[in-house]
Amino acid sequence: MFESYSRAGVIGIYFPNHLSGDGRYFNSILEDVYPELNGYGIDIIMMAGSRCYDEDMYHSFEQYPWACIYSDDPMFETVNNLYDVYNSPSLIFVDKHGKVVDRDGKLHISNLSNMNEPSAVARIIAADINTNGYDSDW
Repeated sequence: MFESYSRAGVIGIYFPNHLSGDGRYFNSILEDVYPELNGYGIDIIMMAGSRCYDEDMYHSFEQYPWACIYSDDPMFETVNNLYDVYNSPSLIFVDKHGKVVDRDGKLHISNLSNMNEPSAVARIIAADINTNGYDSDW
């Protein structure tokens, strides 16, 4: 489903909220953890919608290390409809076919972030995904 955006086995579909303090804080955590997650074969794809953002902020999404699906891409509406996300920021882990692995990725990464060790956070997330066979009960 996401082959044109990522070849990873597990993908975090990230629905950001750069307008809230919580959203900006989580974004910085995700940026710190991303290289480590990527090393475990977990990629991030950000849903870069333009509804709440001015044009400068919308184009600033290009600065992030992960792929973006922009609101003018037909895939944007497909993904939004498929995963029924009503709160942002939100991070949903899915397998390469789009099957939900875990809907609470933001919660798990946020809870682990107090470790101040991105490699440990990534290792725990990857281990939970792999040992649980994509089970959503972390």
